[in-house]
Amino acid sequence: MRTPRIPAADVALFAGLAALAFYLRAAPLPVRFPYNDDLMQLHIVCRPSWDAFLRALVQLWPMPPPLDYALGFLAARATSDLQTLRLLPAAYGTLAVLVAGALGRNAHGRAFGAWWGFLLAISMPLISTSQSLRPYSLTVLLALSSSYALLASSGPGP
Repeated sequence: MRTPRIPAADVALFAGLAALAFYLRAAPLPVRFPYNDDLMQLHIVCRPSWDAFLRALVQLWPMPPPLDYALGFLAARATSDLQTLRLLPAAYGTLAVLVAGALGRNAHGRAFGAWWGFLLAISMPLISTSQSLRPYSLTVLLALSSSYALLASSGPGP
């Protein structure tokens, strides 16, 4: 299967959207007060070992989403600072903007993809969920990614 080439103008456009999206999500992080969910996830992901992390996760089952907590645990190996760990959901939200733009571009053309990516970049609900240690921005990213994969696997339209 041959991968289509993306024009340089599209790469620049989506890079700009990604920069805008990440700035909107990461800039206010130092002043945002943590939710109880943030503190609970921080308590779980900052366990000293994988075994201790899994035991803490099983005790809270079925509440915590395992993928989000596992990625948080891996990020916590680098830092245990809450503000730094909040960059992970900000990255999920930024990637969701790029995937939405690519999905729109492949489905309806460049202008639609750029417009859809821009709307997700400035979407206040997505920005808000991308600033906490909750799994919502990861859920949006995974849903858009699976939609993109479905569209890509279906081939060209009629």
